Amino acid sequence: MRKTPSTSFIVLAVHCLLVCGTTNLQLSKSEQISVIKDAFLQTFGLDEKKDRPKDGFSHNSVPDYLWDIYYDNEDGEFDVLKHISPTKISIENSKWIINYDIILSPSEHIIHVHLKVNTSRLKPGRLVVASRDQEEIEVMLTENHNGWQDIDISSVPLSREKAMNMLTLTLKLDHQGDGNGTNGWRLPVLTSDDIGLIIFLENTPPLDKSSKKDYGRSEEQRTTRR
Repeated sequence: MRKTPSTSFIVLAVHCLLVCGTTNLQLSKSEQISVIKDAFLQTFGLDEKKDRPKDGFSHNSVPDYLWDIYYDNEDGEFDVLKHISPTKISIENSKWIINYDIILSPSEHIIHVHLKVNTSRLKPGRLVVASRDQEEIEVMLTENHNGWQDIDISSVPLSREKAMNMLTLTLKLDHQGDGNGTNGWRLPVLTSDDIGLIIFLENTPPLDKSSKKDYGRSEEQRTTRR
């Protein structure tokens, strides 16, 4: 069952409607929409001119698979879900080279990492996903009813030493019944909307000084009792 909108969302919607109602009624529909959009962005401290998406990347509405994950998380299996779009996609030697910028806080612990691939423009075959550390994951692409292939890449190591980490993935597609890889088939151009990275996280708040002392004492007591 779908959840009802949150109170903050309702308040924000009412705020936008009030802003629209106080504007000149002679404004055209497009101008009214622009006023509402500006009020919406200002609520989050954003400016359309300064905070525009990077050129060359499309940013469509939220994919259906994200809503499915959101509504399926009834039991709270994860605390935070991060959906990351590629910062760069290129093609080299009949392979896709995909870069992601991953920003994680020290309190965020990775549970699972999944790759969502839009297969609507890809032929069925064997897809090999490799990381820079040569960790390979092999899956068979099939004609999925919703056009998306879910690939669990949790085994790919993600460094936690830096605040920002660049994850580079290589994707190679071998067609079924084709022993020569792409066999001259031209790889389609993938956009940032075609291959999303999903990271499932749980929050582990760092202990403050007093908590660390208490934890150390309890550990010492347990050791003494043994």
